[in-house]
Amino acid sequence: MPLVPPVIGGVLMGTLASTGHLGLGMPKLAMAVGLGVSTWAQKAVVNVTAAGAVGVGVAGPLPLLVPQPLLLANIQIGFLSAGLMGFFSPLTVMGLANGLAQALPLGLILASVMGVGSGAGVALIKGPPAQAGFQEAFASFDMTGEGPTKLALALGLAFDQTFAAFIIPIPVVGPVGPAPGAGTGVGKIV
Repeated sequence: MPLVPPVIGGVLMGTLASTGHLGLGMPKLAMAVGLGVSTWAQKAVVNVTAAGAVGVGVAGPLPLLVPQPLLLANIQIGFLSAGLMGFFSPLTVMGLANGLAQALPLGLILASVMGVGSGAGVALIKGPPAQAGFQEAFASFDMTGEGPTKLALALGLAFDQTFAAFIIPIPVVGPVGPAPGAGTGVGKIV
């Protein structure tokens, strides 16, 4: 299943509720974050570097697995940087990190690799600056003002930091030739 806002939002509603967020605004927050994540994922580019047997192969499809501790640390840093550390902030950070760690694997990494028909590689995901996407998503749910702006900044920083150097090992499969090969590829999150 692709990374679509209703699915991401549904996952986030469950994880936010599990951390004590039971207010009327929680579903709107979950859906807005889901929209921001989905928008970012649609614009992200997957760059693959691989080695193996010469040919033209496909890297993936592979779930976008992002470790929860990495998300937790980067969301917490984003909250601190945006000045959002209050009494309930640790619960919000935990709920968001848990939800994103569960929702992101619903997106699959897929890329074509020129020069390698079968082998192994690494994928690096480069997305647009995430803050603008979260800001637009929040505005589409009538979440404006200082609080949502700070939250968009926090999540944008967390996403930018998480994917700045996050390398994912990825298999490459396809028809092969008789010699070793190395190559690169470009793909997306589907």
